[in-house]
Amino acid sequence: MHIYLADRRHFVKTMGGKLLEEFFAVVGASRGRTFSISVVAEMTGMGVQTLRQYESRGLVAPSRTNGGTRRYNRGDIARLLRVRELVDMGANLASIGIILDLQDENDSLRYELRRTQ
Repeated sequence: MHIYLADRRHFVKTMGGKLLEEFFAVVGASRGRTFSISVVAEMTGMGVQTLRQYESRGLVAPSRTNGGTRRYNRGDIARLLRVRELVDMGANLASIGIILDLQDENDSLRYELRRTQ
């Protein structure tokens, strides 16, 4: 359940200008790096409990270390920023889950279409 981030043009269409700038400012130089929940909370301005709630609702699925520590990558952070954008627009968490699933499916279909052309 991660946003397909093939290129910046697609990301601009998906996220919009303000969140795009914020995303690249926060994690633009972090290719391949992962972050702990406390670092992601600080980077995104979301509380640790909020991040845990989003995970329990299936809105984000960070990887885990062998010890069970959450590790968030760039895609996870982009997804969290999208969740925040949707919350700010007044969507509830159930609706956000549906929206994100539909966006993921759309991204996957676009990727497959580009790959087969």
